[in-house]
Amino acid sequence: MACAWVCRAGDPAVSNVRVQQRGGGSKLVDIWYDVADSDGDRQTVSVALTDNGAPVPAASVSGDVGPGVRPGAGKQIVWDAGADWPGNLSENVRATVTADDGRTGSGLYMVIDLSGGPSASSYPVSYLSGVPVGGWTDTYKTTKLVMRRIPAGTFTMGGRSTDYPGASDDGLHQVTLTQDFYIGVFEVTQKQWERVMGNWPAYFFNATHRDSRPVEWVSYYDIRENPNNSAISPNWPQSAQVHADSFMGKLRTKTGLATFDLPTESQW
Repeated sequence: MACAWVCRAGDPAVSNVRVQQRGGGSKLVDIWYDVADSDGDRQTVSVALTDNGAPVPAASVSGDVGPGVRPGAGKQIVWDAGADWPGNLSENVRATVTADDGRTGSGLYMVIDLSGGPSASSYPVSYLSGVPVGGWTDTYKTTKLVMRRIPAGTFTMGGRSTDYPGASDDGLHQVTLTQDFYIGVFEVTQKQWERVMGNWPAYFFNATHRDSRPVEWVSYYDIRENPNNSAISPNWPQSAQVHADSFMGKLRTKTGLATFDLPTESQW
């Protein structure tokens, strides 16, 4: 069973930014904010400070700032005003917090680096605006995963019994996809599976040529539920829950992307 996979695409949104100096003569200033991202991507967060519109130095910051910040509410940045802005007092300091999910250009393709293998603590994620020079080499089918961005929109789905000999009439109807998403460009290969799961479940096991061949001896349970064949209830697509030891579960954990899953019929 070769599988495709999807991951929703979305942009980060920062809200509820609040600034307050600590009491007791402290020169530390707390900056709280919320950041939401439909993909669950880790964010690179930055903060800019102004006083009546004039820039204020903000080099001495710590907390939920810089790369690797997970989306969520009640994020906190601590600014050491005594180090950056000594001798100044103002009630008009304002903070602007921004979050960047790392996408560049159109983000047409998302590439996940699996080269660290099953023992890696994380799989780096990068984005490409187009097909790389030299095309999709075997690297992109063995130690990397490639996904293509599909835009939201409306299309006609279904078929008519007159479309071709033997076709059934399952009703033409319009379907609207409300969010962009990424879907796998290639079938999951044996090497990609091994880089995530650490095993080689395939009928074709010639060690010289198997790396870029599809992995086909895997089940629904291996892909998104418990590899020991105990089901999550309710099943996909009613439930977005996946088992931590499944292929999807490991991808979610090691990329920080919380929406990896099988495609629905409409997405497919």
